[in-house]
Amino acid sequence: ATMSSAASPAVEPGFLFMCSNATFAECVRRSLLGESREKLGQVQDAVQPSTPLLLLNFSKRVVYGPFWAAAPPELNIEPCAWEGGATNSRRRGKSEPSGAGDATTPYPVQVRIQRRGRVRSWPLPEGLHLRAGRLTVAQTVELLQALKEGSVAAEADRVVEAKAGGVRGGAAGVPSSSSATPSARGTAVARGAAVA
Repeated sequence: ATMSSAASPAVEPGFLFMCSNATFAECVRRSLLGESREKLGQVQDAVQPSTPLLLLNFSKRVVYGPFWAAAPPELNIEPCAWEGGATNSRRRGKSEPSGAGDATTPYPVQVRIQRRGRVRSWPLPEGLHLRAGRLTVAQTVELLQALKEGSVAAEADRVVEAKAGGVRGGAAGVPSSSSATPSARGTAVARGAAVA
């Protein structure tokens, strides 16, 4: 191989989705993550079968994952997902059609997800703020390592588990010898993802 290992990272840039206490259970029950209509291109460009997908419950400030796309992102996989008062869509004035005639979801850009093994959770440290969307490789490595050191999230066990020998290419985990120490955690994550 002519390329150095540094040029081809073992971990792809991840993608962070958001949920609240009101929508977390539905994400898990439906094995589905969603974004607003204007994010369609961004989600389709970023989310591949090998992309680590993370879910931040901003109500509890807990990150869950990793998850993996079971199929490419699409509009309105479940046209009625997350409808109702749980999403505060009325407060934000989002009443525009989401793409399908009878779709009522505020998050029509949807990704069917699966898990490989147990889902893990990690509470965000005080002062660390993440934005939904594509993560850098450094942020992804740090978050995956934090999840590995975090606890098993039994509340996410209802997410469909990938079949053995299924999707290839994304199973590479985070190297176990991480240079990030718990005290240094949040440095790369904070760069580029911190909300000003």
